[in-house]
Amino acid sequence: MDERTVAPEWLDSLPANSPEALRSRRDLRIIHRFMRTQSWLTRELTALTPQARMSIAELGAGDGHLLPAVRSKLTDLQVCGYDLISQPLKWPADWNWQSGDFTRLNGFSELAVIALMILHHFENDKLLELGQKLQAGGTRYLLALEPARYQKHIVMLRAGGLLGFCKTTLHDGAVSIRAGFRGDELPHRLGLDRAQWSWHCHTTITGAYRMLAWR
Repeated sequence: MDERTVAPEWLDSLPANSPEALRSRRDLRIIHRFMRTQSWLTRELTALTPQARMSIAELGAGDGHLLPAVRSKLTDLQVCGYDLISQPLKWPADWNWQSGDFTRLNGFSELAVIALMILHHFENDKLLELGQKLQAGGTRYLLALEPARYQKHIVMLRAGGLLGFCKTTLHDGAVSIRAGFRGDELPHRLGLDRAQWSWHCHTTITGAYRMLAWR
C-alpha cells in the first residue's frame, strides 16, 4: 500500500437511520475507543491557548459524539460543527452548526480546525485545495486523526469481526486504511508551507494517524 487509493464507502450510500448504518456508527465509536481518540483530543486541546479552545471548527462532525464528550473536562470549548447532515440532537445548544459541503466554503474563521476520520475521503487534489483555504484564512492550529495506511492495520480490523463489527464496518474500514496516511504525508498533501507551519505526525499501534500542525 505504497500509494493511497480513495474509493466509495458503503456507509455513505445507506439511509442515515437504517439498522446497518446505526451498527456501523456504533462500531466506529468502538474504534475510536481503541484509538484513544478522546484522551488524545483532551490532551491536545488542553495545550492550546484559551482563545483557540473557544474558536474551533470540526470538519465532518457527523453524529457529534466526540467533542461534546471532551467538553466534560474542558468547559471552555466552543465548537462549530460542519457536516452535510443537519445538527445532531446531542450537539450542545450553545455550539454552532453549519449544514452543507464545507469544501465549497472559501475558508474558516475559527482559530483551530479539527478533522476526525474525514480527510481520507478526499483525493489528493481536494486535500491540496482544502489546505490552501486553511492557509489563506485565520486558522492557527490543525488537528487531524485519520487511518494509518499499513497492511497490518487491515489485519487488525478483520479481528473486529470477533467483536461483532458489521459487514459495512469491515468493508469501509479496509477502504479507509487504503486511503489513509503515513509519515509526514498529510501535511504535504495539504500543501502546508514549511515557512509558515510546524507539525508533528505520529502513528499509534492501533492504527491511528495523528497530526498536529500550528503556526
